[in-house]
Amino acid sequence: MQFQARRPAPAYQSFVRAARAASCVLALAWLAACGGGGGGGGSGDDGGVLQVGFNYTGNALLFRQSTIQPSITGLGGHAPHCTLQAGTIPAGMRLNGDCTISGSPTQAGSFPITVHLSADGVSNTLDFNGAVLVLGPPVDYMMPSTLTAGADVNIPTLNSFWTAGPADTVQYSFVGTQPPGLAIDATSGRITGMATTAGDYQFKVQVVVSNGGNTSTQVQAYPDAVSVSMPTFLYRNTQAWAGMPFSSAPDLPLIGGNYNFSAAALPAGLSIDAATGAITGTATTPSNSTAYPIQVTTSGGGGSFTTTIQPTLVVESPVYINYSCVDGRIGVPYSCLPTIYNNYTHNYGGTLALGYAYALDPASSLQAGITVDPATGELTGTTATAMSQNFTVDVTVTLNGVSFVVPALGSVSFR
Repeated sequence: MQFQARRPAPAYQSFVRAARAASCVLALAWLAACGGGGGGGGSGDDGGVLQVGFNYTGNALLFRQSTIQPSITGLGGHAPHCTLQAGTIPAGMRLNGDCTISGSPTQAGSFPITVHLSADGVSNTLDFNGAVLVLGPPVDYMMPSTLTAGADVNIPTLNSFWTAGPADTVQYSFVGTQPPGLAIDATSGRITGMATTAGDYQFKVQVVVSNGGNTSTQVQAYPDAVSVSMPTFLYRNTQAWAGMPFSSAPDLPLIGGNYNFSAAALPAGLSIDAATGAITGTATTPSNSTAYPIQVTTSGGGGSFTTTIQPTLVVESPVYINYSCVDGRIGVPYSCLPTIYNNYTHNYGGTLALGYAYALDPASSLQAGITVDPATGELTGTTATAMSQNFTVDVTVTLNGVSFVVPALGSVSFR
């Protein structure tokens, strides 16, 4: 009797990272048997042709006595026999003549093999390709490709089919460069912590298991690539008005945890809420656009992380004041009133209850005989001096009980 291989049915692949149930799956083969008198065929013998299926089910466990049974169909009662044609059976295991694979493996991983199949009463043989899977502690993770610095990380291993026993010593570690701030639990492999530094990182996880003088080392087949970005705390309202209530809270990144905000300096009259980062108060002094460093500490189950942000704030005066004076003549009474432009109501409407007090800036001077009215800011008087003069009047503006100084610039000529 003889069998021959027809075109094989589609092969099942060996195993996947998630460690599916079959540890060694070999391709289905088609065997043909023929002989005098129709011997060798099982029931349903189609002209002496046997349709034979061959595969292994299950898997072995590291440092545990394991037996992987073959699934052979269609031999029609012919006893199978297997030998190793190529590849390596995991150390501690053997391929038996009845096609079972048994023993206590001392190395985890996937081991490609080619099995040589023969059968009683059949003169030829067939080879089947597959792989033996020995499961140990898992080294696969659902690791995100992006992380935000300051976000809690708590990622367990996937698909733990193997459990450490009293005689096992397990040691997990990183291989490569993981994001600073992340740590791996040496026993469970759980990755925890809080990334602290922006950048692109690539690493694998390695696990070493020792048992009875034997050591097994397994490393992730593919590295985890992780990009870490800095968190964004965005203040959308960055313009305050002197003498007007101000409030601006940042958009917080969706990273959880608790926050602590602190600022060494802010515009006069404003303060920051330590828990929310909201900047509130009434600014008391107009100021130009300035970046104010704010330190933010994020704390959570993974630790703490501190970063510095620099929102830019400006404090505007609700009014602008200047002098647009015409030329005067010497010996002739002169008058020039200031022009007040309500910057706030022009943009937002409404009415502001403003008070004004005027005084010539100490660094400025006017022609002899010309003075500034402290209540109205009007320039009045008569001069005998022919000259042109630039000047600054300091206007103390009072709004909502807050007083601040607005410089009013002008120039005047007498001929």
